[in-house]
Amino acid sequence: MELAPLNSPNAPNAPNVSTKDPELSAPTVPPGDHELRKLKVAIGVLLLVLTLSVMSVLHTFWKIEDDYLHERHEYCRMANQSFTFTFRYQQGWYRKELFQLQQAPKESLSPEKKERVKSLKGKMNMTMPDYYAECVKVYRGWPHVDKVE
Repeated sequence: MELAPLNSPNAPNAPNVSTKDPELSAPTVPPGDHELRKLKVAIGVLLLVLTLSVMSVLHTFWKIEDDYLHERHEYCRMANQSFTFTFRYQQGWYRKELFQLQQAPKESLSPEKKERVKSLKGKMNMTMPDYYAECVKVYRGWPHVDKVE
């Protein structure tokens, strides 16, 4: 069995009309709807391109922010290591000087040296400050902190 084309008069459920009439053989879509459909497709494509552009910009911004935070963390970690080394090195010098001053006879110490012993004993009891937290606050003008006390 051979199927008839859908627009032929022999098609199943075809209306009993002649296809020779130009008005009846015209497309079923009115002329204005074709332009409207083109406009809808163009708007859809434009929205898709715009959405992708906005997503690209947001992703780039997120990437820059992430790189900045990573860089700040690395810088502050290195600064913390440096300050820790300096603090321990300084503590070592204080300890050495204090040991030398304590080995000297008490009577031979001048008043300035006695003051220095008191000062060094106070410095030996210091706890190491959290340089990382301070560094994070001031690195590249951290906006929430004006100055570090």
